[in-house]
Amino acid sequence: MEVDGIKMLYRYPLQKIVDLKNNEKKQAEWMLAAAVGQLQTEEQGLQGILAEKQRVQETMKQSSSASVSIQSLQLLQEYVDHLARKAEEQTAQVNKAQQRLEHSQDQLKGCMLDEKKWSMSKEKAYQHYIRDLGRKEQNELDEIAVVRFAGSHG
Repeated sequence: MEVDGIKMLYRYPLQKIVDLKNNEKKQAEWMLAAAVGQLQTEEQGLQGILAEKQRVQETMKQSSSASVSIQSLQLLQEYVDHLARKAEEQTAQVNKAQQRLEHSQDQLKGCMLDEKKWSMSKEKAYQHYIRDLGRKEQNELDEIAVVRFAGSHG
């Protein structure tokens, strides 16, 4: 039940907390978006390293059937080993980014629950305010009716 203009007159005493929870949720959404972007960047970096490693390994296969010096093959193998180490390091970065993403998701869930709790509290307080206002109006109308009745019969 919402009377025109009543919502505008009503001031929730804890509105600053509701606003704070809303801002915290927005910040958590931004943090989640940043974590998603970071994870994608780390995954792309890993894919690039693995693609380069595969390309070099293909080159080594083709070189082994052709007449290529052992020194060249050793250099290619050292590069493959280097790429394998980089891939391990990048995998660790992907895992860290995944953990940050999961943490951000948990933070957002918590913020969303807090915001919902405070919004529901605000709505309950507003409904209570409307009920009280309705009771006051009814009491005033009853009083007017009693005064009129007493005036017409007295």
